[in-house]
Amino acid sequence: MCIFLKVIFCILLSLYLGACSGERTQSAADTQTLTIHAAVSLSAMVRELGAQFAEDHGLTLHYNFASSGALARQLIAAPRGEIYLSANQQWMQRAREAHAVQPATVSVLFANQLAMVAHPENPIQAIDSTEICSLPLTQLSIGDPDYVPAGLYARSWLQSLHCGDHSAWDAFKDKVIPATDAHAALARVQASRQMVGIVYKTDYLAQADSLRLIYSVPQTATAPIHYYGAVVSGSAHSDVAADFLEYIGSEASQAIVEKYGFTPVKAAARLTP
Repeated sequence: MCIFLKVIFCILLSLYLGACSGERTQSAADTQTLTIHAAVSLSAMVRELGAQFAEDHGLTLHYNFASSGALARQLIAAPRGEIYLSANQQWMQRAREAHAVQPATVSVLFANQLAMVAHPENPIQAIDSTEICSLPLTQLSIGDPDYVPAGLYARSWLQSLHCGDHSAWDAFKDKVIPATDAHAALARVQASRQMVGIVYKTDYLAQADSLRLIYSVPQTATAPIHYYGAVVSGSAHSDVAADFLEYIGSEASQAIVEKYGFTPVKAAARLTP
């Protein structure tokens, strides 16, 4: 009799545990997972915004941070995930033209600006715009201008500055050491006393204790440094992805956006068809 009762107890316990396991499995299956492909310069801010949104909506978020160009090429080759956040209109436009993102969802979200920075032990001190051409640079770290937006903006800015009969880019291009993304360009400056870098001002602000600000490039001195967002084509969660884009561009998220040094673009502009 005791053996019989033990068998019954084991069967009931097994059924109970199986039911609990099934509930947990079903609960996990019901949780939506969104993948966000974002420019590396947005990483800290997007993680904070994403954590709040995920908590409010019961979501799991996965992040893929890289240069805007690398992300665009990934999506053009195989559109996967839900959201693409680009630091450059050109790469967003390429993704749009390749049908890697949903055209109607493309909008401007934030603005940024450039800063020239150095290692704290570098002898170069803060300067004004008239002294840029005479900087004694030995190495200049920027994102690779062929596919990293921060590097493209840096090159364009230097090309616009005249140093006698040539541009500042012509004066410094042989000293340029291109980096794979904006954060890599900044890391080189932090690691070398001789290195000067041109980076996003938001990246400088996040690491200000380990850098010296040489020159803050006015927003008017460059083409608009805007960040664009769009829902990835074929997303299984397009509605939620669109809600996330609306959230990060809303007044509700403005305090977080500004905390990281970005400027919210309140009137979201659409790319032309």
